[in-house]
Amino acid sequence: MDSHVKAGHRYKFILFDCMETLVDLDPKPGPADYARWTYEGSGFEEAWSGLDEFTAAFETARSVAEGSGPARREHDFSDRLFIVCRDNPRLHELGAAPRSAAERLTRNFIKTYRARTYVSSDVHRAVPRLADRFNLGVVSNFQVRRGIEELLEEHSLKVFFKMIITSVVFGLRKPHPDVYRAAIRRCACAPDGILFVGDDPESDYRAPRRAGMHAVLLDRRGLHPAGYDRVRDFDELMHRLI
Repeated sequence: MDSHVKAGHRYKFILFDCMETLVDLDPKPGPADYARWTYEGSGFEEAWSGLDEFTAAFETARSVAEGSGPARREHDFSDRLFIVCRDNPRLHELGAAPRSAAERLTRNFIKTYRARTYVSSDVHRAVPRLADRFNLGVVSNFQVRRGIEELLEEHSLKVFFKMIITSVVFGLRKPHPDVYRAAIRRCACAPDGILFVGDDPESDYRAPRRAGMHAVLLDRRGLHPAGYDRVRDFDELMHRLI
């Protein structure tokens, strides 16, 4: 397969990663932020002695969830929080059922997460024009059900995408090969007719190419100068395809 993005008419589908490709976060979260964004403002703060206790329970539940099942298996964020809530006797004293409390904590997390997202102007310029020429889709790792859909809706992008595959629904994370096989089936075309665009060298470039797709790496900060077919931004991508 030629390593360079071809003329636009060759592609029947363009598939995008979402986070840090279509949608960005400011500031980028660290490991502790996921627990904090879940806990603060949830209305359940009194069920724990404070953020430190909640974070410890959150990390323990993550280890439990990720310690079972095959490699690259995805875990539902609300299922992790169900473990946190199930094992907290104070929630029971407050009359909160573990599953409903977990869903409420999940909604608090995604609300906080969504408020910190933005879409670059080049993405807003390029996506509608690309959608006029190609079928567009999203293939993304994300642990909250409908989280990617809500982010795209929040930024007026969802209407441009004909298909969305998220790891939490599919059950496996990129770069598991089955993710790309499923994407090819959804596109209903030969792998050679698909271009994959994303920021991760393994999940969004090498793995799609192993599956028979073309790929281009979004490298806004010039971190990967050699060995990849790269674009600096969506304006460059659009100019190469249209």
